[in-house]
Amino acid sequence: MWETCVFTEIRKALAANPRWQLAFWRDRTKEADFLFHRAGRFILADAKWSENPSSGGRLPLVRKEIEGQPPTAIIGRVANPFPLKDGDKSPAAASDT
Repeated sequence: MWETCVFTEIRKALAANPRWQLAFWRDRTKEADFLFHRAGRFILADAKWSENPSSGGRLPLVRKEIEGQPPTAIIGRVANPFPLKDGDKSPAAASDT
C-alpha cells in the first residue's frame, strides 16, 4: 500500500517534470521499487514503511548491476533526511502542512 502511495506521488511529480522516465528493477534476488532514468543517468529508490529504515535492503545489489553505480534513496515516513549505513540516503517525506 505504501509503495502505491509513493508511486502516485512520483507520477504526479513526473507529470509536472516529464524529463525522467520511471521503471522498476526486479529479478530473483534483487529489487528496486523505483528506477529513474534520464539521458543515461539512473537513480534507484525503495519505498519503506518504516520511520527509521536502517539500510537500503537490496538496493546495493541492484546498484552493482548498473554501470557507474547510481545514487540510491529510501523513501520512508521520516521528517528529515538522513544517511543510512550502506551509503543510501533516506529523504524527508513530503508534508501537506
